[in-house]
Amino acid sequence: MIHKLRKKLTLAYTVTIGIVLACVLSVILYTTEKSITGRNIENFKKNVAELSEQLQNGSSISQAWLAVQETENALIIHIEENAVPFLFPGSYAALTDRGRLIEQAKEMARSQQVDVDMPPVSTSLQETGILSIAGSHKDTYLAYVMVVPTRNEGFKSLVVLHDNRQTKAQITNGRILFLITGLFGIAAIFLVSWLFVGHSLKPLARNRERQNEFIAAASHELRSPLAVIQASSSAILTDFSKAEGFLSVIQKECQRMGRLVNDMLVLASADTKGWQIAREQIDMDTLLLDVYEHYEPLCASRHAILKLTLPDTPLPPVLGDRERLEQILAILIDNAIAYALPEDCRCASPSIELSAWETRHHLCISVADHGPGIAEADRTRAFDRFFRSDHSRKDKSHFGLGLSVAKELAHLHGGSLTLADTPGGGCTFLLKI
Repeated sequence: MIHKLRKKLTLAYTVTIGIVLACVLSVILYTTEKSITGRNIENFKKNVAELSEQLQNGSSISQAWLAVQETENALIIHIEENAVPFLFPGSYAALTDRGRLIEQAKEMARSQQVDVDMPPVSTSLQETGILSIAGSHKDTYLAYVMVVPTRNEGFKSLVVLHDNRQTKAQITNGRILFLITGLFGIAAIFLVSWLFVGHSLKPLARNRERQNEFIAAASHELRSPLAVIQASSSAILTDFSKAEGFLSVIQKECQRMGRLVNDMLVLASADTKGWQIAREQIDMDTLLLDVYEHYEPLCASRHAILKLTLPDTPLPPVLGDRERLEQILAILIDNAIAYALPEDCRCASPSIELSAWETRHHLCISVADHGPGIAEADRTRAFDRFFRSDHSRKDKSHFGLGLSVAKELAHLHGGSLTLADTPGGGCTFLLKI
């Protein structure tokens, strides 16, 4: 599912940004082509103005000069005097026949009342605007026609055409360049989108993986007590005389399942932000003494000492949920008893230390043991759900959810729960509220 989502999001990003890129490149291309066309027309007007000035001033125009003008500026120049063509064969080779283009320009000029075969009706020159002519090989030309009167009631005419092949080639090359740029841009957008989406989906993939692990672990933990309950109930049906013992086992497994389900509900409520804790002023000295009195006998039964260290001055009250704060401390002490004081412990006077003190902004409570501690490789996973640092343990009373629940409860109180090494060996859990 994550892979499909990555492909869909990458495609969506690529298409969206690609459309924007295409629009930007289209605007730039349009502006560039318009500029190239405008420069082409301006250059043609300059050439026409120079030829017109030469013709109107009566200056002599040599064939060599005309040949240079045609070759350098891609022009076709045709001059007539009194409808008699100037003896100039032309030097520029156009794709379409030269004579045909000149006749086509004359025809278009006549449609604008400029006739090169007739003298002008006034003493001023007659001229067309810039015309556009199409050749027979998909070639196009700019055209200009002028008729100017001379002395003795004579007249001269000028037909100038400019081949647009070079301009058309520039526009075509520009389009190819922009197309290549667009394709490379889209490819780059796709690559960046693929990497960006992949990076963005990593937390989602990790959460999904953790969810699957959580479901698998929860199913595994629930399967064991269910199997015991099923086996015990079957044994009762087989032999009612042993019902009392099997019912005791069933009750124990039901209680175990109840604890597991309650822990899972706490974590689920914390994940959905749908769990609200009670808020009241809590006397922390009293709370810590109550916790100490509850667990001191259990530690003594393991031949261990539970130490409580409080400051000389009363601790400040805390606004929170008393039951949940007791649950945090119970989880931490229970965890220390299970892992630092195993049943076969032969340590000399092992101890668990419960301490509290006040800082400028927090109330700090620590639970320290002197057991084997947690390996460095497992330190980052200590608060993961269903994680156990010692997989060989056969104690079924711990599911690996306790520290996860404690951390979530600490966060609900606006605090934090961290893990550090105890000097000399062991683990120290620090709760800040």
